[in-house]
Amino acid sequence: MKLSKLLKGVKIIESINFNDIEILNITDNSNQIKESTIFCCVVGEKIDAHSFIPELAKQGCQVFLVEKINKEIKDIIQIKVDNVRKEMCVLISNFYENCHTKMQLIGVTGTNGKTSITFILKNAFEKLKQKVGIIGTTGYYIGNKKYDTTLTTPDSLDLHKILYQMYKSGVEIVVMEVSAHSIYLNKIYGLKFKYGIFTNLTQDHLDYFKTMDEYANTKFKFLQNDCEQVIINVDDNYGANYKITKNCKTYSTIKKSDLYSKNFQQELFSMNFDVVFNDEVVNFNFDNCGLHNVYNILASTLVLLGFGYSLKKIQKIIATTPQIKGRLDFISVKDYIVCIDYAHTPDALLNVLSTIKPYTNDLIVVFGSSGNRDSLKRADMGIIVSKFADYIILTSDNPRYENESDIFVDLAKNISKPYTVEKDRAKAIKFANEIANKDSIILICGKGVEDYQDLKAVNVSYSDYEEVEKFK
Repeated sequence: MKLSKLLKGVKIIESINFNDIEILNITDNSNQIKESTIFCCVVGEKIDAHSFIPELAKQGCQVFLVEKINKEIKDIIQIKVDNVRKEMCVLISNFYENCHTKMQLIGVTGTNGKTSITFILKNAFEKLKQKVGIIGTTGYYIGNKKYDTTLTTPDSLDLHKILYQMYKSGVEIVVMEVSAHSIYLNKIYGLKFKYGIFTNLTQDHLDYFKTMDEYANTKFKFLQNDCEQVIINVDDNYGANYKITKNCKTYSTIKKSDLYSKNFQQELFSMNFDVVFNDEVVNFNFDNCGLHNVYNILASTLVLLGFGYSLKKIQKIIATTPQIKGRLDFISVKDYIVCIDYAHTPDALLNVLSTIKPYTNDLIVVFGSSGNRDSLKRADMGIIVSKFADYIILTSDNPRYENESDIFVDLAKNISKPYTVEKDRAKAIKFANEIANKDSIILICGKGVEDYQDLKAVNVSYSDYEEVEKFK
């Protein structure tokens, strides 16, 4: 594609040595320089990629998207912009034919519930004969084909490549998780979403955002700026108090709103509740449990109502939702039950533990906390697990570069139930199975479907599911 065509819509401050050459590659990775590449000089927290210009020019890179001109090198094309991260999104969107504008995007943001909502909507739209792509924590999917990713919301260059792959595969609707980091770092800049869903906001990522208000404002920036219509959980304090200035629908389990539930009942493997919309009342059944799943269903239902489907039609479709792997996923092991869940925040732990505890007098909880992440939440995690667990096994959960002993000390400070520490996660799960009896439920938290452990930036192969299989 010609450089002039790629630059359409880019807010250029100045260009040096412009030549309308053919461009075959766009990157912000200095190790991915190929023939006819634009290198985007992103200014990061630790590295300013402008420093790579001299070496990359020697390697033959001809075009640089910059925030400051390098005056020492005379024979390269430099396109100066105010914000490389933002304008890189425009470039890459042009490169991939602005394909995102030809599909309907649904973005889900919030601390918890994002993955479940994407899978509920994927199943629903597929039942309605729409081809769906989803992007999120567990990877990205085109139909039933799964592809791995390393981030909840991929970096902008990867994201647009994925969207193009989906478009070429005939995808009509894309449902994606939108992380706070992706909003803050302008990874989704230029994308326009038909719907933006806000699930909730609880303590997480305070190592990055410093305060809950900063974390919340980042989420709401996405809803306000990038979404045509907004769907908000008004039982959440931040959701209830945020004043959106566009088309907004609300949902609740405790008060009247645009869509709300009542008469909630559950067993360990199922639940039912009434959903009220415009005075119509329809009873929903779902083959899982937990009030948090009611919220996920309500948010999904509002999207489907917006697409023109009736409440009764939606009720039938929701009832067909398969078990979402890694989300309150129950597995029968011998004569007891194991549950694998991704819960890794205080609120998520509270939701899962309070759901399961009424069904057992012997709840064994295996959990840890990620290293080099918001350490302030660990004290609350210890309190919450102690409230419900009968026995606790502290173990490794992506320690990264942090000393695991320090993580265990933080978690144990407020633990008031019997516990043990087993650093090796596989051995921790083995020990849990050894002490379980026919009335036990073993809850394994933190990793869900992740198939690795992050040890000093090395992803070591590991799966909770594979370890549990050994005891079936």
